[in-house]
Amino acid sequence: MDSTNSFAFVLEDTFNAVKSEPSIPIFFVLSKGSDPTADVIRFGEKLGFSEANKKYFQISLGAEMEEQALQKLNQSFKEGLWLMLQNIHLMPNFLTDLEKALEKIAQNIGAGNPNFRLLLSAKPRTEIPIGILDKAIKLSNEPPTGLRANMQRAWCYFPD
Repeated sequence: MDSTNSFAFVLEDTFNAVKSEPSIPIFFVLSKGSDPTADVIRFGEKLGFSEANKKYFQISLGAEMEEQALQKLNQSFKEGLWLMLQNIHLMPNFLTDLEKALEKIAQNIGAGNPNFRLLLSAKPRTEIPIGILDKAIKLSNEPPTGLRANMQRAWCYFPD
């Protein structure tokens, strides 16, 4: 297995081939044993969006994070930052507000920065509004089965 089979390659290819736009979030459907965060961070850094230069932010949703997430979403839209909201399935009440915020972004896309990107992650849940799913590019990172497949996948992350 070469690096073209890694999730990082799929993310980059999707980002470039689909022509990711500020109004279209990238939605990671999480499965057991998968976490796209490291690949997103590496890809963002490759494009100049990192935590170090304050152009990439991630918020893991949990108790009382709704207001911070919405504030960072508005800031990111205006300033052209990348924002990853992780585990949105944990906050079903927040999802309605998120859906409204995404609708507002879509209506005001000209007022935002073209570098803005929103990345979402969640386990599959029926509580996730169809409006969010319809707008998003959906990616899934299924973990390989078996020791050999897991070792081959891990090998992709080592530098040459």
